[in-house]
Amino acid sequence: MLFYLILAILTAVLTELSFYPRTKIFRILISVFSIGIPSFFYAVRLYVGTDYYNYVINFLRIKSGYHIRMEIGYVLLNKLCAGLNFKAEMMFFIISLIFFVIIRCSLADNMDLLSPGLGMFVFMLFYYQISFNAVRQMVAMSILLYSFRYIVRERFIKFVLCITAAATFHLSSLIFIPAYIICKFINQDKSLKKSFFKLSIIIVIFIVNCNYIISLASDVLRMNDYSKYLIADNSLQNDLGFFIRSLPFISVGLYLYTASVFDDSETKIRLAFILYIVSVILQFSIFTGGRYINRLAWNYEIILVLLIPFFYRKLSYERNTILRILLLCYVLLHWWFVFIYSESHQTVPYKWIYH
Repeated sequence: MLFYLILAILTAVLTELSFYPRTKIFRILISVFSIGIPSFFYAVRLYVGTDYYNYVINFLRIKSGYHIRMEIGYVLLNKLCAGLNFKAEMMFFIISLIFFVIIRCSLADNMDLLSPGLGMFVFMLFYYQISFNAVRQMVAMSILLYSFRYIVRERFIKFVLCITAAATFHLSSLIFIPAYIICKFINQDKSLKKSFFKLSIIIVIFIVNCNYIISLASDVLRMNDYSKYLIADNSLQNDLGFFIRSLPFISVGLYLYTASVFDDSETKIRLAFILYIVSVILQFSIFTGGRYINRLAWNYEIILVLLIPFFYRKLSYERNTILRILLLCYVLLHWWFVFIYSESHQTVPYKWIYH
């Protein structure tokens, strides 16, 4: 438990320091450490994560010349590592470098509204341990997070290119295509009432067409051998736990919407909040889909890496010290509940190859 927390704090501090206006050599050196340290521990883990064996075995199969049914981007990366006679640990290291670099770029692109260190801290506590299992999807999710810049700037072609790149690592990324349309639809009016009215329309459309959407998602999952995502699990507790865990973030967003008026420079916050709401809506697919189909919501939920620091910075402007403290405390509580108490993804205790 303490290992992951200390690693998250160290990575966050190094990330923050790497953006300080000091010498170029200092920034480069600290940046390398901020990415290299968590990537190293990501690479040298042993039997950590429920899908650890699958990824190692698939890499060895590719290295032996066998064909595997996975996305082309991930396969090519594995073939490159195999061709260079790398071990599985080096393959993991390179994958980690890829998504950490992209996450950093997303944070740097939004420095006007957030602390990069806090954004990386959120990523480490919310998604680092998930990435031990969702290796391909984490690369895809990082690219989707980066595509947020093109949603804000309304650069549709570049947005589509990002989605295409993400889909070469995980086909579920295609579900993020409506994000551009939804945000453009919402962003046409700056009025709070109109924004929520439009959001309500989206929610109603989703509910009415829920079966069709799930069916379409199921077809996409079947296209690339994701049939296990559709397997029903009688032991699965279909409750509203995911919604309850989301309520604090939703509440802070609603508070900021009603307590203050966002100016044009804060469009990012509004759109990020909308995308998070979409992720919560998608989480309800657990009631109609298979065991893992709600993983599709992760492609939208990754926006929390930006949204929570957005909220924190905005609360500082509003001088809500207590709410800022409560927000950080809940981030820690959420991490503890999901990964420590619930033992999600089976990443505790951490074990490595050097023993």
